[in-house]
Amino acid sequence: MACWAHARRKFYAIAEQSKVRIFAHLAVEQIDQLFAIERQIKDGKLSEPLAYRREHATPILAAIKASLEAKLPGLAAKTPTASAEWHEAGCSMCIAMYWASV
Repeated sequence: MACWAHARRKFYAIAEQSKVRIFAHLAVEQIDQLFAIERQIKDGKLSEPLAYRREHATPILAAIKASLEAKLPGLAAKTPTASAEWHEAGCSMCIAMYWASV
């Protein structure tokens, strides 16, 4: 979850500076959903934590991936949002490791 925390911080900083809703707000919300799933698992009250993660995280991960793929091509490379998104896209090993645990 460390890569997600790093990416969330980047998106949060961008969202915080915007007076209107932008892509960074969506990214923060999606990452927060993953954190909520992990909190549920960490509580230890689930009988099937991996099944829970698989059921709940898979659609969120798919949405994050689709959002990144849709947004990246239209961004100027030097914008803060592009930087945050390229970081997230470049952290594919972390994404793949999390997805593999789903």
